[in-house]
Amino acid sequence: MAEAAQEEQKMDVDTDTFDPDYDIFAFRDDPKSPDMNVDHSTQMLWELQEHLGKISPVGGAIASVKSDKEFQHTPAPPSVQQSEPQPPRKLSRHMQYATHFPIPQDDSCYHECNQRMIVLYGVGKARDEARHVCKKVSKEIMKLFSKKNSIDISSGDIGKTKKKKEKGEKDVGDPNYEGTFTRFQKLSYYDQHAVTSSCATQVLEQFSSFSSGNSTYLPLVENISFLFDLMEHCHNINSLIEFCIQPLKEFNNQEVQNMLKSGSPVLGSYITSMCLCIVAVLRKYHACLLVMPDLTSLAFEGLCGVVKHVNNPSDCSSAERCILAYLYDLYTSCSYLKAKYSEFFSGACSKVKQTLYAAIVPSASNFRWDPQFMTDVIENAKSRPDIQAIKQLNESSQNRYSFVCNAQINICNAQGAERLNEVSILCAELTACCNSLSSEWLGILRALCCSSNHCCGYIDVLALLDVSDLSLHDLLAVFTSVLIARHCFSMEDFVKHVALPSLLAACPSAGGDQDAEPGARLTCHLLLRLFKSDSDNNTPFPSSKSSSYIKASCDRHLLSAAHNGITVGPMLAVLKAMLVLGN
Repeated sequence: MAEAAQEEQKMDVDTDTFDPDYDIFAFRDDPKSPDMNVDHSTQMLWELQEHLGKISPVGGAIASVKSDKEFQHTPAPPSVQQSEPQPPRKLSRHMQYATHFPIPQDDSCYHECNQRMIVLYGVGKARDEARHVCKKVSKEIMKLFSKKNSIDISSGDIGKTKKKKEKGEKDVGDPNYEGTFTRFQKLSYYDQHAVTSSCATQVLEQFSSFSSGNSTYLPLVENISFLFDLMEHCHNINSLIEFCIQPLKEFNNQEVQNMLKSGSPVLGSYITSMCLCIVAVLRKYHACLLVMPDLTSLAFEGLCGVVKHVNNPSDCSSAERCILAYLYDLYTSCSYLKAKYSEFFSGACSKVKQTLYAAIVPSASNFRWDPQFMTDVIENAKSRPDIQAIKQLNESSQNRYSFVCNAQINICNAQGAERLNEVSILCAELTACCNSLSSEWLGILRALCCSSNHCCGYIDVLALLDVSDLSLHDLLAVFTSVLIARHCFSMEDFVKHVALPSLLAACPSAGGDQDAEPGARLTCHLLLRLFKSDSDNNTPFPSSKSSSYIKASCDRHLLSAAHNGITVGPMLAVLKAMLVLGN
């Protein structure tokens, strides 16, 4: 009886140790067993592969060391073919875990990474092919951060000094971000994490080399922003936040600060543009950052160092305006930041609140319009406007009226997304230098959305633009989205001063009239595009087939984060107004 009980207990242990139907990793090494050696472990892995079947991480294609012909479907007898088709075999969840679950890419996990490859692909050709696919995508992305695709901070040139083109050598065009992203998203999550980790390491090495004075080259901001998008796509959020904060530490290095003091315009512009992309990511994942006090403090200190030269929040660049606004939100939402930096930041906090978070009243201007005022600035939207043009805007409300009218007409005649985004960002840049433009933008949007109300001003624009023209709606939506993303006015200001009056003007139950319907249609489209930004952020190329979309990833992130700033009251009111209008 005792021997039978021991035998039964032994069988129970074997069943618990390895059950391939429930856990492919349930077997355990028994140090007392002489048979549990490396060869025996390898044999178990081979048997496990045969049991589960070989399915590759992408597309369900067969990926095994054996020939593909061994796995091809053999024809069934006629009697079987006439019966109902069998449902496809469900992929084991354990194979899903082994394929996609990310493993750290450091030396401490080298053994685990190697074992994963053996479990999935064995030790033959299939494993080499899987590695080749991952390395090919990684190499393609790595090229974006080579010296040929970097900016020389000392001169402002892109890439190395090009030699005379050899015979047969082809020109290298702009990076194909969309094609690279398509190939990247076909990888398993494990491979996506591995690729972005290696690219982030290379970028940080470039920053470290620059801050130590060993190099004058830095990666292009557009390429780093693309890497942010890739890390976000594979849901590597923790590493993304850590990666964003590392450059801030390098920017506050003494060597970099000395270069800024010497008056390097290229470096100053590069740092603010880079920090705008960083702030956009941190804003979108603000809640994730707050649960990590150490990283929050590092981000706060780094961003403060970037904008410490800004004395007046109403006279800065658009990127600096976004950084100051985020510093204010960080400071007011973190008790540990208030306790640690109250003496350092309390004065700046009050200035930012008075400038960027003050109540805005829409303008209803009707001055004499100058159709030629600052048209040269609008045509050269990529160039930073000179001090004289900014001074003219600050000194005269008539000049502001003429500029707003000319900019709005140019927006509605913009050809292509590139031009549309350039003019929109120019308007945001000028608003950062002239805070009074915020009420002008709200005023002209209200005039367009409430076109039946002739008391809203801007009659010169209304005489030239037909609000019922549906081709203008997307153009105005992108323009409005960029202004909200760049903190020219808030989402709540737009809902309260533009959307609600427009919708109520078209409601018969609220005393509205038929002439207000085109403006209400425009308002509904603007609201749709503003609040649809979250679904558009699933890919770095949300509307590439359209001619009207937000091009910069940082602007899409900032717009998505702007949703958190609106309170329930105005949102509920505009939803009720839409329901009444629909009925």
